[in-house]
Amino acid sequence: MFYASRPISGVVAIARIVNRYIGTPAQLYSDLGVRGVLTLEQIGGEAQTRHAVEFDFLMPLRQAISRNDLLSNGVLNGTPQTMHSISLERYGRAVELGGIYAG
Repeated sequence: MFYASRPISGVVAIARIVNRYIGTPAQLYSDLGVRGVLTLEQIGGEAQTRHAVEFDFLMPLRQAISRNDLLSNGVLNGTPQTMHSISLERYGRAVELGGIYAG
């Protein structure tokens, strides 16, 4: 789930994470190349370790799911702070709440 903390504090899209990368900006840029959406300068300074994810099946939601709705419906246990997986049951609840955008 892609959670936007501003301006809405909610989930705006769902995707499947294929791979996770950790390294310096130069390493990440070398590994991801044109698949990334950021330039080398946007990734950060060379002394910083960064995280990047590769994903597929990006599905924007018809409506953002607020943090309060995610908590009250048992999709989340607290405000998202890091990347983690959720159960298929929780995923199903999120899709019911937000609806998948059919384009």
